[in-house]
Amino acid sequence: MPPDMNFALLTWKNKLLLSDPDVDLMVQFVKEHALKAPEGSAFLDGTYNTGLIHHAEIVTDQKDSQLCPRKLLMEETAKEILTRSRNRLLKAEMSQARLKKVMEIFMNGP
Repeated sequence: MPPDMNFALLTWKNKLLLSDPDVDLMVQFVKEHALKAPEGSAFLDGTYNTGLIHHAEIVTDQKDSQLCPRKLLMEETAKEILTRSRNRLLKAEMSQARLKKVMEIFMNGP
């Protein structure tokens, strides 16, 4: 992911990258693009784990016949993602500052 992006939603041939969670945009993306893969609906949670806060759960029924019915619950997850995103950016900024200092010492001496 680009360094300025902290969150991604992925569907078949579509992606939404966000620097900060936007629940309304996320819901719109899911409703427009979910369940449109060539193999049709997959009713089992996959084995993808990288970067997940938690695995998806069945919300309405096995076929997800109603997408995003609990938008309000997403707000809490969005807050958690936002906090993690800001922490990640802070760590990256600190790492860049350390790298700059090391390079200055390397180039100019102590």
